[in-house]
Amino acid sequence: MLPVALKPQTADMDYAVGRYMLVYRAMRDRYGFMEMIHNPELAATVTMQPIDAFGPDAAILFSDILVVAEALGQTLTFVEKKGPVLTPPLLSTTIASVLRTPEEALAKLDYVPKAIRLIRERLPQETALIGFAGAPLTVACYMLEGGSSPDLKATKQMMISEPETFRQVLESVTVVTIGYLKSQVDAGVHALQLFDTWAGLLSWDDFQTWIMPFVSRIIRELRAYNPDVPLTYFCKGMGGFHPLVLDMAPDVLGCDWQSDIVGIKKSIGARRIAVQGNLDPMLIYAPPAVLRERANRLIASLRPYPGHVFNLGHGILPDMNPDHVKILIDTVKAWK
Repeated sequence: MLPVALKPQTADMDYAVGRYMLVYRAMRDRYGFMEMIHNPELAATVTMQPIDAFGPDAAILFSDILVVAEALGQTLTFVEKKGPVLTPPLLSTTIASVLRTPEEALAKLDYVPKAIRLIRERLPQETALIGFAGAPLTVACYMLEGGSSPDLKATKQMMISEPETFRQVLESVTVVTIGYLKSQVDAGVHALQLFDTWAGLLSWDDFQTWIMPFVSRIIRELRAYNPDVPLTYFCKGMGGFHPLVLDMAPDVLGCDWQSDIVGIKKSIGARRIAVQGNLDPMLIYAPPAVLRERANRLIASLRPYPGHVFNLGHGILPDMNPDHVKILIDTVKAWK
């Protein structure tokens, strides 16, 4: 069987995350977000909720990209209406005192492979499991900014003024990410995804300097470790960066909804790189007829080109209608 991300001439619904589901919200009322992530039994339960309800082709591990930052030594909390907060924000003067060694950090992440093994026991045989991590640049940005940032001011100041210090942070995150993803492979995931949320805020030169060497290393080492587990690289705000992304040669190129996914697929040529995406998630709010029409239009546009994994161009919001999610999944599955 070909990996789920590389099935030719199909429109696969990649995965479902159930934070919009009532059953998830009920759990969220009982448990803290980080408590659910850290508890393998709870993480497995949340992962299975959309699978049991909708039956997509793949599940994605319930976790967060910032668990690597937490494992490296920062305290991670989620604040209502603000999002993730990492304390203390990483400064050049505090790196030595805050950052753990890669070995120490990886030991802190042992709850993730435990959750994966529980999920694999419960998943239907035909359903794939996707593991993931944050890309080094994105995780480093959160660590330096202490949370979300519209301009990455602290990050770019360190890039410009203290490039070797910034490189040290990226190196630490990269080493831990490689070990973390390998542990997910060992635990039984079928595919991996690397999320680069802040890559779109970089210049062309900075993308080449601060993203390509580190992401390329992750792709290269994971492929050597297990070539049967495909890796997707998702770059939010990718725009014109896709030629650089193709040079890194991921197995799958994840596209946000601003990207010309058909144009990107055409530019891939004979290289064996699939595309993933890229329906605007806001269309989940649309009337069912509009939602079906737009999903069908996207799938039809990519039918001439092998290797498309249907997915939203970004995440589902908590107040989206689960019935519309089911309509979307059923629409995609009808193409099979």
